[in-house]
Amino acid sequence: MRHSIPFLLILAFAFPARAAEPPTDGAVLYRGVKRMIASANDLEFTRMLTHILEKGADMGPGDGWFKPSESRYSWKQLAARYDNDHIGRITAKDFTGPAEWFRRLDRNRDGVITAADFDWSDRSPLNQQMGMAARWIRMNSEDGRTITKAEWDAIFKKASQGKDRLSVEDVRALLNPPSPPRPPGPPPDMPSKATLLKGLFNGEIGSPFEGPKLGAAAPDFTLADLDGKPVSLAQFRDKKPVALVFGSFT
Repeated sequence: MRHSIPFLLILAFAFPARAAEPPTDGAVLYRGVKRMIASANDLEFTRMLTHILEKGADMGPGDGWFKPSESRYSWKQLAARYDNDHIGRITAKDFTGPAEWFRRLDRNRDGVITAADFDWSDRSPLNQQMGMAARWIRMNSEDGRTITKAEWDAIFKKASQGKDRLSVEDVRALLNPPSPPRPPGPPPDMPSKATLLKGLFNGEIGSPFEGPKLGAAAPDFTLADLDGKPVSLAQFRDKKPVALVFGSFT
């Protein structure tokens, strides 16, 4: 059931020690949020609230709960298996898996796998380069994801301006095209801060209750299948693998 969160809940973030509990159906969620605020100083929900107030719809990767996901398959796990010399790098000779897997793990294509290949944070130079490459492809391709040979030839022809080669200045202009004119203020089709705050407190863009941590057991739940028959997670435990996918876009 979706709760209607009173305005006093918003005030609780600014004055958690003084705000009174509202006698409405939002009281349970209100008390839960207060307990979370008291028990931790860096909750995803409070970061999300702060970034909405500061940036609104201009939030990006790393803001609120838009951050790299956790995975048990990390550099530490891979190094323990393949970095026999303990030098912080895995060569193609060290790696005993398929060659295609090595090429995919070597994200910066320097011929070795290191911790840098597993850095998915916003500070990662590799991720910043990937972001620039993705934006460039979106601006220069029809499907927004790949560049065909015909598109590449057309890009070269335009950038070279009739020459048979590209100069440094040609490449600079190619990689840094002028930005299209943009009217002042936020784009008209972007949600306002008020809309984002309403969605946050209504549970439409996330939940104040963080899910299980990496490696923790998934909580049991019961849902109806397509035929209306109740199905519980517990009935599959220790019997067969189960893939759980949570999200608004699944």
